[in-house]
Amino acid sequence: MTTEASSPPELRPLAPTWLDRFFWTAWVPMAWLLPASLLSLFWTVGGGGWDVLILVMVSPVALPAYALLNLLPRRILRKRHGFEAGSTPLTVLLALHWWGLICTILFWRGTGDSGTSDSMVGEAFWWMPEELETVLSSSGLWLWLLTAAGLLVYALSRGARSAAATPRRLQRFAARWVGPILAIALPPLSMTLAVSITYAAGNDRQTDAAGQTEAQALSQSVEASRGAMSANWNTLQAQIVPLRTAITADDWQVTSSAELGDNDWLTTGIDGSTELDSNRDPLPGYRLATGWMVPLDGSYDDARTRVAAAVSAQGWQLTDTLEGHVLDNEALPSWGGWRYADAEGYEYVVLVWPAVDESMSPELGGRLEPAGTHATITAISPEYWRGSGYESFWNEAVGAKGPQRISEERFPASEWPTLGEVESATYYGW
Repeated sequence: MTTEASSPPELRPLAPTWLDRFFWTAWVPMAWLLPASLLSLFWTVGGGGWDVLILVMVSPVALPAYALLNLLPRRILRKRHGFEAGSTPLTVLLALHWWGLICTILFWRGTGDSGTSDSMVGEAFWWMPEELETVLSSSGLWLWLLTAAGLLVYALSRGARSAAATPRRLQRFAARWVGPILAIALPPLSMTLAVSITYAAGNDRQTDAAGQTEAQALSQSVEASRGAMSANWNTLQAQIVPLRTAITADDWQVTSSAELGDNDWLTTGIDGSTELDSNRDPLPGYRLATGWMVPLDGSYDDARTRVAAAVSAQGWQLTDTLEGHVLDNEALPSWGGWRYADAEGYEYVVLVWPAVDESMSPELGGRLEPAGTHATITAISPEYWRGSGYESFWNEAVGAKGPQRISEERFPASEWPTLGEVESATYYGW
């Protein structure tokens, strides 16, 4: 008597889960609402740029075209393969597809005339580096494109549903749920993890000369930020009062340019070129510079000896000796000076200039202003984090003094103009 070998049970495709049915139903509204919502958010919240403006202008045509193309695989699945609900592979592809679009828009940097602007997430988190925004937006774009291709390939194939049923319950669960759960959870977790790691490894703990972190500076109001700048300005001015007094008791002229020698200078007031490391744009830090000038009696050699004695008594550390010819022209007299630094991070440039007039070099004509022997003092503060708001730089309007009149004023050796007066007398405020 012979026995027939028992045949394995027939394995049928797994039936759609409630999650598969939900994604299948949500496919239609998501094809329309997701890009429209992201574009509206990008327009109102993001840094914006020409790319956003172009997208908004073509949106009446682009959004319907996108939706119809996005729904093409769904139509093929319904008409050609009779799908009335989704499947596990389809749910995975749709979840990744939607997350790819979301990631692309959230981290997309706008394109402008002079470069790129912060993404929507970058606007909220100023410490986020441009490189991370670019990596995440590019990754999202590739994920969106690859899953779009995957949806079309899946639809054009036989549209097979999820894996066949197996006798083991654990295998059935894994086949139906693990893929969709990972596709739904991993993209946002990856984005959150990337942003969190960047924050944890960022520069928020770097302190400025006042001992503040950038986050602390940004938490200040405009009034508090201006107050801190004014206090730093007053401290800077106080550093050189003993030197000004020691050189001469005459009134000093505040100059719009803080002379550094070798035809180099800083603008008196707030200077934004610092080495404080931050991803914030525009310039996250600032330093203060002040320039003073006073005429001196006697010859150039006498004036230089007098200034050298006064500055050596300040106890600063000499870092460089400076010398050159006026306007870098060897036909003109030479000037000389010194660069100093102190333990608190302040820098000083003290220069002595000879008497010059046009008769010394007639070919220079209008480039040479007649001037007697004089000394200039430049003091530069250490670096500070800038508070939030352009208003903290006093650049909402040009002040009543005008761009040049501030340099016409004279001050006793123990006095100086306020920072607001100096900044309102500049064109750009930094």
